Amino acid sequence: MSHLNVLPTLLNDLSLLEQALKEEGFQVQAPGLITDFDGGIQICDLVVNDNGKPFLAWNSSDGGRIELIVDLVRLTKQRDTSQLLHRINRRYTALVALKSAKLKFQNFSLSM
Repeated sequence: MSHLNVLPTLLNDLSLLEQALKEEGFQVQAPGLITDFDGGIQICDLVVNDNGKPFLAWNSSDGGRIELIVDLVRLTKQRDTSQLLHRINRRYTALVALKSAKLKFQNFSLSM
């Protein structure tokens, strides 16, 4: 049996996370639905689909951070979870840095 886990992250910008996910080649729904083990449906701010099935989701929390919603048991059986999340976080961090640089140096053109 598996269930949805809610994991806090250090991410705080949903639009940059959505961009990072798309740049990594994921199909993203915003908002989207994810199903728990009972068949219950949860609405999330961002949902990543794999072959038409949701497998990762994110929600904004009250504190301004983004929470990862995931069925860890199912995910770890299908993928290298650590490598997958590292890839997403690395892309997100690069986009945050580019956004910050663009704000600081508005006369320069930066792209990735």
